[in-house]
Amino acid sequence: MRTKRQAIMIFIFLFQISLAFSQSETWNQVSTGEVKVWLLNSNADVTASKEERVLTEDVDIKSFDKGKALNRFEDAKKKSLGILGIKNWKIESYKWHEGKEDYKLSVTGSYTNAQKEKIHFLETHIYKKRNVVQYLHTWPSSFSDGLKVANEFLKHQIP
Repeated sequence: MRTKRQAIMIFIFLFQISLAFSQSETWNQVSTGEVKVWLLNSNADVTASKEERVLTEDVDIKSFDKGKALNRFEDAKKKSLGILGIKNWKIESYKWHEGKEDYKLSVTGSYTNAQKEKIHFLETHIYKKRNVVQYLHTWPSSFSDGLKVANEFLKHQIP
């Protein structure tokens, strides 16, 4: 029985390593600072980023106001991105996932960049007691697998 369990654990470990390897083959990490940035090897216009911020106050998961958090997120995006020449930023869909110790907000949408190209995005925020982890994926309209690629990336990033 113990040998069988060990074999299963080894199999799981090797499977995880192969997943990590296949992911590194697909993405090229171009930044390792506070904000980590990846470009898709087959299309550098498809991006992924990860940023973790420490909060000044603890988030009380039990009384977390999801509506207020979504409104703050949307207002902040519209204000900050307008400065960069981004127009028509809009949320097309969003979904909250409630965990034991966190809330996850996934938002899809689009905007028009400074070159007047329509860009799609998937943005995921994971709110924990003392921090927020943000993943942002962007891709041009011409890349039809953008959402699929973004979700696959997230599967390997979020435990």
